[in-house]
Amino acid sequence: MKPVEDARGDINAQMAAIAGGELAQKTELIFSNPTFRQIIAGLQPEIEGLPFSLNGLGYNNLVFASATLGTLRRSKQFSFRSILVEEPEAHLHPQLQMLLLRHFANVAKDQEGNDVQVIASSHSPILVSQAPIDSIVSVHEVDGKVTAVSVCAIEIEDKLKKKLQRYLDATRGELFFGRRILMVEGIAEALLLPILTKFAGGSLKDSAVTVLNADGINFNAFIPLFGENRLGIPVAILTDGDGNEVDGERSSTAAGLKAQEDNVPNLKVEMSEITFEHELARSDAFLPHMISAFKVLRPRKGAALETALAELESADDKANEFLRVFLETKVSKGRFAQELAGILEEYEIGADAVPEYIRNVLKHLGVLGEEAHNGLD
Repeated sequence: MKPVEDARGDINAQMAAIAGGELAQKTELIFSNPTFRQIIAGLQPEIEGLPFSLNGLGYNNLVFASATLGTLRRSKQFSFRSILVEEPEAHLHPQLQMLLLRHFANVAKDQEGNDVQVIASSHSPILVSQAPIDSIVSVHEVDGKVTAVSVCAIEIEDKLKKKLQRYLDATRGELFFGRRILMVEGIAEALLLPILTKFAGGSLKDSAVTVLNADGINFNAFIPLFGENRLGIPVAILTDGDGNEVDGERSSTAAGLKAQEDNVPNLKVEMSEITFEHELARSDAFLPHMISAFKVLRPRKGAALETALAELESADDKANEFLRVFLETKVSKGRFAQELAGILEEYEIGADAVPEYIRNVLKHLGVLGEEAHNGLD
């Protein structure tokens, strides 16, 4: 029958548009009951020769979404047409999540004979990372007050918005779901902060802190999202002061970041004197373990460095020499942090050894002190 063929064609066309040629499966419509009066009621999909009931729930949700979209796009007699999808990522392969969202975006922006609005609620950072930045509405709670913030309503210069869109990969997409956000310069801080927080007496996970790796000093792409009438959750930045010496003048970039606190009331910016590694090396509690980690990656250089440091007296001189050799040998900060984190897991180190600027950020985020959380809000 032509109506059945049309329905089958609509579903398969939508499925092909969503999943592409690689992941799409052919859908047939069969009658579960051959009696005439049950034909319409018994119409159900058959997926690659299997009954609808035996297929995966996630893919069945795609079939249902495809059928609904097909119906809406044909129903031009209605002045308003909209599809609301709750948790489209449920039971769905990550690749299909992205393909589904891309299809929803294409449907929403198709202006030729199509007035279907697509609204999806999600907890998936994968979907957020793929969504057009202006389509995101973040619903979050701060101090018992629930607020919805539409990104398209936030004034962000076009260049920064495009930069933000590029940076919103699956990990950074978590910032729209976090209760507290901690932005860091790179992978070294991201790897070591959990263990440093433990030494300080807190837990990033228990306090629902999302650590966001800004991949350098690209904080300016994310800062516009926060502030009054924007994302009001506590946010902090840990960065390098890049001074030439301890107690010296910080770099203009670091000073500019610190000045952002005046514009963003929920933002705290803290920085090391010189670099993250230098700050840790100033501590007698961490330096021996840092040497051990360095020796794993550069055995001969590490042994020579250990001997050289033993002849120095002040903590600052030792940290300066460690940083000089560390940078000179061009050791990967990520590999070094990975080795150091593995070593530190075997030790108990007191809170006072954790650099003060890190403890200040943890206090701002409620990880330490009277506001520390023992579990999720």
